[in-house]
Amino acid sequence: MSTAHRKKFPARSALVGSLTLATSVASIVVFSARWHWIGELVASFAWHVGCATLGVAVAVAALGSRRLALALAALGLVHVAPEASLWLAPRVTHGSEASLSIVSANLLQPNRHADEVAAALSATDADVIAVLELSSSMRATLDRALSGWPHRSYSPQGPWHSSIWALGVYSRVPLRDVQLVHLRECYAPAIEARVALGSELMTLRIVHLPRPGQAWRVAARNEALEQVATRFEWSPTAVLLGDLNTVSSSPAFADLLEHTALRDSRRGFGRQPSWWLRSLGVPLAIAIDHVLVGSRLEVLERETFEIPFSDHAGVRTRLALRASAAKAP
Repeated sequence: MSTAHRKKFPARSALVGSLTLATSVASIVVFSARWHWIGELVASFAWHVGCATLGVAVAVAALGSRRLALALAALGLVHVAPEASLWLAPRVTHGSEASLSIVSANLLQPNRHADEVAAALSATDADVIAVLELSSSMRATLDRALSGWPHRSYSPQGPWHSSIWALGVYSRVPLRDVQLVHLRECYAPAIEARVALGSELMTLRIVHLPRPGQAWRVAARNEALEQVATRFEWSPTAVLLGDLNTVSSSPAFADLLEHTALRDSRRGFGRQPSWWLRSLGVPLAIAIDHVLVGSRLEVLERETFEIPFSDHAGVRTRLALRASAAKAP
């Protein structure tokens, strides 16, 4: 925009400057995620920052600043590219004949609509159902309603108090080598179990990591992620599922994938957000409930589904061994 143009349209220039400043500041905060906890929180909404930046680029172009609009568009694409690529990755159309469907469901601890929750979980028809924020009253209903899933394990062990935030797993197939693993600052010990997938054994690890929101909470969440990456042996047939309280645009999430060699099961299926920021009354949705899979596992299906009266959506995946790696019976 020329000097003469700015003098002729001072209000337009001020608007362009304000929009550019706002998106630039938001981007700087997102890029600071690895070094500052506020950046980590804002980076959770990098997709939304990117979409807003692309919108500003269009507005700036309409106001006559095309070069600046191109720069803003490039910045917006940097933010949206990681999650946009989830739609572009090819889907797997076949694996071995044996497959297993797995659900991860954060039920919301104060949820008192146990019958509706049980019906929603049953409707998934999954082989293994992992539940988080399991209360003692919700467990009593699920134990009765999920009679078709007789193999069960819970965390923690021992008596539960009324305000417990527990983990549970209900399975149609036997759970082998079940153990609880204590991770610092987590809501309950992780559940580790192995289940048969054809002639192979698949290792499941169910976790609920600390919720970020303040500096110490982000540090606790990052420490828990580091423990998850280093305390377990991550084989090519391992699966990590549950509420990780982190998103794929977080540097901590990238570190987790690098250290474990796991893959995001959303590849080929899109963003699939699982949590909404309803407290602000705005349509901001992010994916913090994950199913991460080892290199020998193919994701045949992935979808989210409604959990009645929870602030989370459930995640359902169907997994199979890679066709080239599957062993003959």
